[in-house]
Amino acid sequence: MSVNSRSLDDLNKQRRISEDERKEEREANAVVQATRRSQQTGDERHVERNAV
Repeated sequence: MSVNSRSLDDLNKQRRISEDERKEEREANAVVQATRRSQQTGDERHVERNAV
């Protein structure tokens, strides 16, 4: 019984680590997307200035 509960604890711990990693990855992706959006709007402004 103790072996089973121990392996369950290990599995739960691993799952928590995986969830934390996914959360960090999502946050990093959100930052990248926000940066791309701001760069894109900056590029569009640059194009508009050159067109005038």
